[in-house]
Amino acid sequence: MPGCNNLTTAGSLAATCPGISDGSRCALDGSDNYHDISLSYDAQTGIFSGTVKSNLCSNDHYGYCAECSPPGYTDHQHTAECVSQTFPSHAGPSAAPLRGRIGLTRAGVNIYGPEEAGFGIGRTPKPCTDGTGICPPGLDVPTCEDSLTTTCGGSDKVQHGLMLDTCGGHAMPYHYHADNACDYDHSVAGHSPLIGWGLDGIGIYGLYEDHPTKPSDLDACNGHVSDVPADDEFGVPAHAVYHYHVTSWAPYTLGCYGDPTGGAVTQEQCKTFYPSSGNPGPSVGACDDGTVSITSSDGESYCYDLDCPCFDGRTTKLGRNTEDTSCLSVSV
Repeated sequence: MPGCNNLTTAGSLAATCPGISDGSRCALDGSDNYHDISLSYDAQTGIFSGTVKSNLCSNDHYGYCAECSPPGYTDHQHTAECVSQTFPSHAGPSAAPLRGRIGLTRAGVNIYGPEEAGFGIGRTPKPCTDGTGICPPGLDVPTCEDSLTTTCGGSDKVQHGLMLDTCGGHAMPYHYHADNACDYDHSVAGHSPLIGWGLDGIGIYGLYEDHPTKPSDLDACNGHVSDVPADDEFGVPAHAVYHYHVTSWAPYTLGCYGDPTGGAVTQEQCKTFYPSSGNPGPSVGACDDGTVSITSSDGESYCYDLDCPCFDGRTTKLGRNTEDTSCLSVSV
């Protein structure tokens, strides 16, 4: 399924996995997932080191579209690709890849950043049911889906099956742009468990700081220093350390790779990781290089800086990454 680019990831090598062969379709129910995790944890730095070998097949019954009419499972499938990913392969504070893998779940499934490669452009599928509509490359997926309510003329005219399923992922290869919600119990008290790792080796935890409370002090990378629960499988003691959370607001996964020493990355610092090319108009991987106008489902129009995953921390679903208003005479 088109829609997201799958670029080569530093620290990732081809490997051989048992079970389903590369290029074969992964089972929709998650039964083809294979992963082999060999990571050690440094409690002083909070960094996991080692390798994760995976065939990248989802471990969940993925593809449930709650917004579709009628709601139900889509028939999207993806194919197996055995890889061996080294951790850490990046060091923060720094930019995270705008396309492709920025981390892996505990089941070895791809975690991507917030930005999407676009819909309705080139050979990518049209996101409206009448075969029209676009979401420009560099727009995050929830903002794309919300704006299509206006672009397509109503939520019932949006191809919601192209967007994120209830597990938080989509596309081929299957990957998450948000909370990998099917991987842990959202009703358990206390701090959410470890659900994956950034490519910088820092742990990614679920939505909750102390269920049902979500963290209120995350930096622009989606990380902070606070207590994490013990995890005997990976040798993590209960202690305070810099770590990430997935969030129900932008950037949803990671906006950048954070500072493992605990220095909070501000929105302004985050933007320096994705510098402008100096050329007029939005360009891939550039903050403050121009904006486009987005109209949300409630009719509000605002400017959005494409391919700039540095948001202002507001806890509404749709994040803002610029205070620029110059775009409002131009719409997309």
